[in-house]
Amino acid sequence: MAKTEATPDYLKKGDGHTVITLNRAVKINGIDANQLTMREPTVADQLASEKMNAEDGEADCTYIANLCGITPDEIKSLTLRDFKRLKEAFEGFID
Repeated sequence: MAKTEATPDYLKKGDGHTVITLNRAVKINGIDANQLTMREPTVADQLASEKMNAEDGEADCTYIANLCGITPDEIKSLTLRDFKRLKEAFEGFID
């Protein structure tokens, strides 16, 4: 039997989305937010990401920002710990 890992408390999976609780609040449209909602990626999202002429880090920021409905600059203002949480949420959609 395969070992299953428990979903961390900071990730709340829904139908086609995941709510990520941030370790530190971030300004989104001028408002402090301590949670972000990431929608499930589509094939179109993946194709658009592949067309980007950006380095891997820039492409990841843009891709994840699009899935969360925020700007890449807002993603760049996150702590590395919180960006890791977003990447973990993304991985949960494609595993």
